[in-house]
Amino acid sequence: MDEYESPKILAGPWSTAAARPAMEALRADVRYRRLLDDLGRAGLFAPAGLAYAIRGAAIFTVYACGYALIAADVAWWLSMLAAVVVGMTHIRGNFLAHDAAHGAATKRPVLVECMGQVFDSLLGGYAFHCFRRAHDLHHYHCNEIHFDPDTISPWFSVNAHSASTKVGFGQWLSARQFWVLPMLFPLWAFAFRIDALAYAMRNWRNCTTDLVLVVVHHVLWLPVLASSVGWITALTAYLVMSGVAGIYLAAIIPVNHVGMPHWGAEDLPFVEQQVAASRNIATSALGSWLFLGLDSQVEHHLVPWAPHFRLRSVRTIVKQFCADYDLPYEEVSYVLAFKQVFQHLTAMASVTRDLTQVDERTAKPERTRFRVSRVPVGSRVRTFH
Repeated sequence: MDEYESPKILAGPWSTAAARPAMEALRADVRYRRLLDDLGRAGLFAPAGLAYAIRGAAIFTVYACGYALIAADVAWWLSMLAAVVVGMTHIRGNFLAHDAAHGAATKRPVLVECMGQVFDSLLGGYAFHCFRRAHDLHHYHCNEIHFDPDTISPWFSVNAHSASTKVGFGQWLSARQFWVLPMLFPLWAFAFRIDALAYAMRNWRNCTTDLVLVVVHHVLWLPVLASSVGWITALTAYLVMSGVAGIYLAAIIPVNHVGMPHWGAEDLPFVEQQVAASRNIATSALGSWLFLGLDSQVEHHLVPWAPHFRLRSVRTIVKQFCADYDLPYEEVSYVLAFKQVFQHLTAMASVTRDLTQVDERTAKPERTRFRVSRVPVGSRVRTFH
């Protein structure tokens, strides 16, 4: 996939001439133009630079104060509480970088790069360019079994194709994923860091800044912090911070798409694919804040460049749009969403288990392999409205 030019990515650094037919088809979609007009009149696309600047300053300040409190060698319980706060805060920072990558905070490439590197690579320990490439593929190939990175794993299965092609240890894990996965949620942040580091090392010429800041992140959290509070406290604080981040991710990410329809080679229109693959969560204003606005996943996938904190206010418009065109707008409670997620994971585990005996008597198929491609550093951020 390193050289893959998607025919569907319509915005961002990986938008190429290969996507021109998809762009023209979307521009010709009178339904989508009507939706954009309605959302524009509702103020969804108004500049939000100041709002993001305030949020970014607040996140950075809370993160820095939490780190400083741990470094001050205060009481053990206070250090661990600070690590919990930092864990939640740095995920909020990651999603600030997420919005920047979509062009929601700013369209200026230098500012997008700065926000992404600070909040993803430095504060989170992830490589921003890895996230950006994988997330662009996810958005424009949402729930496609061969091209959406979020559906491709050698260990776990979120669709029948993945469940039926597992081999070895991946087959064993996939068959038990409904109880193994919850135990691994605290490790999710580490899994992201490992994947991002592998990507950055493969593409080191284009990811120098990512690599440097990831190293700085780990130096600050381990040797530097250990020089003040000792290795046990420093390591424990980092594990707590990362574990909280992983649990936070697990609480808000799977409910967005797991258990929704998946596709193979079908070339679905943009609007139909984004709506059908996404699930909204019925939440309060506080719940939406905790969800970082991604409880409005349908709206986010239809207009990814819109500020996340405004999406809740336009749900009524999008819901009516979907009703007018007979599109399957999915909105359920958080509890029901998680129930649907684990029912689906259990069903996919059953697919793996049912095929295990067959696999023992026949040649095992090759599993799908996925590698994200190199980053054209400095590419301009574009939207397609």
